[in-house]
Amino acid sequence: MGRGWYHHFFFGFQPASCTGRTRALSSFRGFASSPERQVECFSLLLHHISNGSPHQLSLGKTMVLPGLWFGW
Repeated sequence: MGRGWYHHFFFGFQPASCTGRTRALSSFRGFASSPERQVECFSLLLHHISNGSPHQLSLGKTMVLPGLWFGW
């Protein structure tokens, strides 16, 4: 039986906090979401941090993180 495209797809969602405030992170409370796709020994993670508030400016910060897995 074949595996679907989602077999090596992961999603994380966590609470986050910041000690300083910027235009992008305008609150000390927030959340971080990170979908990740793994193929063979490579991975690609899209990590986004935001305050998620409907009442405050919420630009957030987004990072693209490539990864390489070494297995011994």
